[in-house]
Amino acid sequence: MTMPRYAARRDNNEPEVIAFAKLIGWRLWSLGKPCDWLGLRRGAWHTIEVKNPNQEGHADEYTPDQRKFMAEVAACGGRVLVWRTKEDVMQDSGARASA
Repeated sequence: MTMPRYAARRDNNEPEVIAFAKLIGWRLWSLGKPCDWLGLRRGAWHTIEVKNPNQEGHADEYTPDQRKFMAEVAACGGRVLVWRTKEDVMQDSGARASA
């Protein structure tokens, strides 16, 4: 039995985005499913999905399992952080860009 093509796929911008998040204080653990990362910042836990900014809005941007998980989290009043760029990390960190 072959796995679906997207099962093992990681976005090519992930190493840069994750390295930056760690640099500004995130503690991160790789998950794979249902999201890419489990993150801890300032005493709060977050689930994090890293996505390629070039795929934003595409029909296949999220797998069916990811869509289901995100809907379940939202139904409970939670949210999955989606990081495409360093700016997304900064925004979810409560950080401001330096001038």
